[in-house]
Amino acid sequence: MTYQFPTYDRQQLAEAVRLKGTYSFTLGTGEAEDLGVKLPDDQAQIRDGGRFDLTPWRKNPPRRSLLDSGLTARGILHDASHVAGHLFLQLEPSGGPAGTGEISATYNPLETPTLRVVHVEPVN
Repeated sequence: MTYQFPTYDRQQLAEAVRLKGTYSFTLGTGEAEDLGVKLPDDQAQIRDGGRFDLTPWRKNPPRRSLLDSGLTARGILHDASHVAGHLFLQLEPSGGPAGTGEISATYNPLETPTLRVVHVEPVN
């Protein structure tokens, strides 16, 4: 069984934050490196899942291209970081259209004991 999440919609995320609701979406990748996360321990945290502080993405925006027609996974997290302070990130091993794995993001206002922080590589 494969999991399919909707694509990111900033307005839906903002509405979930405003109403203290839940909103899940795909980051469109199964690779933590696509999020700007290069350190093995940080990548393992994303594979394991948890509630992540979005500050590292807000501080390290993706490089924009004139030919860029859509948001990258890193761009989605950068944009979402201006709406929400945290997201639950999780690698879904059988997620995505091909069932080969996909990182999902969920906004949920519930607090958990651990807020995970990862290092996001700056764009050169």
